[in-house]
Amino acid sequence: MSGFYFVDVGVGGIQQWLSRSSNLQGLRGASSMLAGATDMRAWAARLKEDGTGWEWNAEAGNVSGVVSLRAATPTVKAEHQAAQVLQVLRNALPAATLQAHWSPKPQGSYAQFRVDTARQASSRSQPALMENPAARPCSDCRQSAASPRGNRASPRLGSGEERCDDCWARDEHALLRARERAWSLRPLWGDLKMSREGLNLRVPDDLGALARLGEQKTGSRPGDASTRVAVVSADGNAVGQFVAEASSLANKDKVALIIDTATREAILAATGRHCLVHDPARPGTCDVAMIPHIVGGDDILASVSAHVVWDFVNTLWTEFSARMDQHWKQLGIRRSIKLPTLSVGVAIHHARRPLRTAIEDAEHCLASAKRSGEGAWLAWSDSVAGDSSLAPPAPRPAAWVDRNLAALRQLASTPLAHRAMLRTVLNDVEDREEAVQVISEVTRRHGTRECMDALVGPEDSSGVKLGAWRWALQIATDLTPEATA
Repeated sequence: MSGFYFVDVGVGGIQQWLSRSSNLQGLRGASSMLAGATDMRAWAARLKEDGTGWEWNAEAGNVSGVVSLRAATPTVKAEHQAAQVLQVLRNALPAATLQAHWSPKPQGSYAQFRVDTARQASSRSQPALMENPAARPCSDCRQSAASPRGNRASPRLGSGEERCDDCWARDEHALLRARERAWSLRPLWGDLKMSREGLNLRVPDDLGALARLGEQKTGSRPGDASTRVAVVSADGNAVGQFVAEASSLANKDKVALIIDTATREAILAATGRHCLVHDPARPGTCDVAMIPHIVGGDDILASVSAHVVWDFVNTLWTEFSARMDQHWKQLGIRRSIKLPTLSVGVAIHHARRPLRTAIEDAEHCLASAKRSGEGAWLAWSDSVAGDSSLAPPAPRPAAWVDRNLAALRQLASTPLAHRAMLRTVLNDVEDREEAVQVISEVTRRHGTRECMDALVGPEDSSGVKLGAWRWALQIATDLTPEATA
């Protein structure tokens, strides 16, 4: 039978593993560990040297967190190759849960291998557990046993601390210079520099600095939201269906590349338009109000200043859709096909809040958005300005934000006291009909009735109107009256 043997090995629960660190430097170190351990170029060189017939699977692209291999006539069985990859990743990522899938028999295509799970074999590698209850826990993550390596200084915890192997590795990667860190993100910055004529880009080292960059970018009053940042988690919709169908129409290697390229181009566009802060004291130097944690395939996890998050998110999903459409048409295939879209979860939080908690909130929002229906959806939570006694409003189609940007900017230009009054009505008036009437009267007196009415339909129920207005007031908190492009 002609075809290829396939091996996929990746990190299971990647967001949970990343968020073992409660601060930015630990997360940055973990992102670098993950990118380096699964880097396509490094694995391609390793496999060529091994000479076993295995090669990097170009159909899968270069996705941070996944090693995908294939072979037509390997000298090492797929099961044994998967075990070797698992061992390499276990050494590089001590606390990650690893999953391996392989095809014992040749498959016609990678798409067939992914879909036909009945013909896959698999194994799972769990990290070491704290079996001894008397063992000293890691002084950072508190989840694994400490593994002392001498009285060494940590960039996050100082000297004399005892950490687990995973947290030690994060420290070591966090100490690397920026140009040596996060291999898979290097092309991202290179493309961004090229698109901005070789600007010198600086990435903030802590979330407080990230929050303040948004304030500088938008020209807000000092202290307006200089402590607010946002975790953005995005994931493609109907990607598996697209890959399976597209692989029967186009070159399989190009199908996976389309998704990865669209993702990178989308985040480049969003960053370039909304997150570059020029340093007036140093011409040619820009601070970047965005810190990428994962960018690859159809997955994005990033921290962004709250001041620019809604412009960033709106550009992110619209550009992803536009680039997917553009690259699919460039293949010259006339048959129409349902292209993937991007759903996004946003968790706005205080810069001092543990990052792992904010990532969990963003993941919950993303899951809620993806459950809401077909196409691109958005969901958010706000642990700073939001009322903890109220659940965030239901997710909305991403197109609603894009369609209503003009009205949302108009609302953002109104006095803060007026928006606070409207928020109080939404939170305190229990009867929906009464709440709609009060808001209509308040906005009529303040000249904002037309703006609020533009956000809803005349036939919408009171519940729908209140949900839309809650969304609008949340976005207006962090949206500038003028576009940040």
